[in-house]
Order: sequence, then structure tokens, then C-alpha cells
Amino acid sequence: MPLQPGERYTSIEVDTMKQLGHTEHRLKLYETLRKTETNPNILLAVGAIKMLNFSLKSENNQIEAFEGDILMEDIQTINRDLDREEENVISLSNGALSYLLAHVVGEQYCTATSKRSDVFVFSLNTCEIHSHGVIRDDFQKLKDNFNLLVRTNRPTDIYKKKYLLFPVSFRAETYCTLVVNPHCAVVKLSERGDDTCTMVHIGTKNCDEYKALIVPKIMKLLWLFMDLYRPAAKYVAFMEDAITVREKVLPKLPYYEKAFQLAVVFERLLGKEYTISGWENAIESLGTGKPKMRAEIKELRKVIGEKIYVKVMMGSNKVASHLLEKRRRIGEHQKKQREDAAIKRPSDCDEYDEPKSKIQKIEKTENKQ
Repeated sequence: MPLQPGERYTSIEVDTMKQLGHTEHRLKLYETLRKTETNPNILLAVGAIKMLNFSLKSENNQIEAFEGDILMEDIQTINRDLDREEENVISLSNGALSYLLAHVVGEQYCTATSKRSDVFVFSLNTCEIHSHGVIRDDFQKLKDNFNLLVRTNRPTDIYKKKYLLFPVSFRAETYCTLVVNPHCAVVKLSERGDDTCTMVHIGTKNCDEYKALIVPKIMKLLWLFMDLYRPAAKYVAFMEDAITVREKVLPKLPYYEKAFQLAVVFERLLGKEYTISGWENAIESLGTGKPKMRAEIKELRKVIGEKIYVKVMMGSNKVASHLLEKRRRIGEHQKKQREDAAIKRPSDCDEYDEPKSKIQKIEKTENKQ
């Protein structure tokens, strides 16, 4: 609502409007509804506001941190607990997807044969491999990004790991490349033993485009890592022809579930049901079973939604905590409306009373006769 005579915007309202300043229509909508705790349309105004900034890196199994921002509209996509949100879902931002992946990677289930130290997980779209620009001038931009990566993170030799994971978000689809026994692609045949380097591409659609546009960049990164560690490890070369390639296409779900599908892939590979040492069974399980994947997505959304709520409410971002609390109160209002509507509807007993009384009258008449 417009300011009343003598009224001033609160500091929270001022800070919120500063973040909305570049979008006039959202600013006007927020200004009109800023006091509401019942009208969900205010969430349309603040959908692009950053609710949580994060940088997450677990020990031993990440080569670099998952970083980004979670927006209010991401929280709506994750929670879907207000009226009509299930009917108007949008795709997660890459920031929110990174948060999902960081959560799963941080929860990796470990056994004697599935250790954190066996795995190296790259961040989403590492070194900008989703960008076409990194291949220009003989991959010069990719090389620059790689040099920054190793200079900033100082990773140990990736070829001493058993498993590498490259998550990718590209053209509204999500993919993952799993590399098993990467050392077999850089050492002599006599040093490989019974192991084979296997590369598995997993995607929410046919992997042809992914293999044509993204996989060559992953191969280049693997070559750059080999070249970095070759002097000390005495690697022969990066031998692409020594790699066995496999593919798996995930069940087709709505576009807004594709980010969650990638997180489910990570859960199957790193979670308790299969663990990373059971990667073949985990990947085989991905090809069928929409109901199971939907159930896993629903549970993941619940866990992540609760985790984000706690992080935001305990954080220092007052605008975010204010808006998330407003969202919660809108949800409570809608819940009460549904409960009140249910009370007003006639109960089953009420519907049965009238026919029952008529039957009793008929029985009395028959007895008199």
C-alpha cells in the first residue's frame, strides 16, 4: 500500500526495495503488498531476491567448493507448499542446484570399500565447461580457468582417485560424467592390472549433444591434469582410446524436475543404497522407475527445504529472514482457510440424518397398519 501521511518505510522495506530497484514492476507490486501476511502475490515481487549465499566444500571428496545463491523463487520450487505452487513450478537456478549437490556430496555414505578419499567431485560446470567460449583459440579460456582452479584449490593428483564426478547443467538439461579408474587412461598397459578406465555419461535427455559439445572439454581437462602431474608421476600420456564409454538416459520427468534428477543421480552413486563402489548397479537402477525417482525427489525437497529454512532464519540476512517468515505466515493463513472450508462442508453424518429420519417415519407408519 502507498505510504500514509507521516508513515515511513521500515529499514527492512528499504533494503528490500533496493534489491528490487532494477525491476520496476516487481518494485511496484512489492510496495503495494509489503504489509500483507495473507496474499501470496507478494512472493512474485520478491522471487529474484537472494535468500542465501553459500560456499560449501566437504573434506576429502571435493576438488573445489560448490558456491552460489539461492533465490526466493528457488525456495518456492523446492517447497511447493502454498496453494497453486505445484501448478506453477519453475526450474531451479544453478545456484540452488549446486546447493543440492553439495548436500548430497557432504552426506556421502562410506564403507571399507567406498571411502570419501576414493572420490573427487568437481563443482557444477567446473571451469565453465558449459560455455562455448572456452574452446576458442585452442581452449585458451579453458586453460586459464584450469590454471585458476589448481592455483586456488591445490588439488592432489586426480589420477590417484578411483572415481571422478563432473556435474553439468546445459541448455535446460542436466548431466553427469562419472570416470572410473582414471589412472588407466594415463599409464602403461602393464601397469593397469585388471582395471579399465570407464566413462559413463548420464543425462536427462539423449547424450549426443552433450558428447559433442561438453565431453571434449572434459577430455581436455583430463589432459591438462595429466600434463600437470606427469613429471612427478611419470605418466605416459592421456590415452582417450583406452577409455570405455557408456551412457544412461534418465526417466523423462517435467522440466522443473531435471535439477533434482541430477541430485538423485548423486544420491544413488554416493548414498547408502548402492555406495560408489556399487556404481554399476546404481547406474543400472537409473534407467527405469519414475515412481521411485519421484519419491526420492520429494524426500530430497523436504530435507533441503528444512535445511534452507534453518540457514536463512539463523543467518545475518535480515531481508531474507523477514521474507521467509512472511512466506511461512502466508502458508499458515492458507492452511487455516482450508481447515475452515472443511468445517463448513456438511459431514457424512449430516448427509445421512435426513434419509434416516424418513426411514424411521415409514417404519412407524407400517407398524400402525
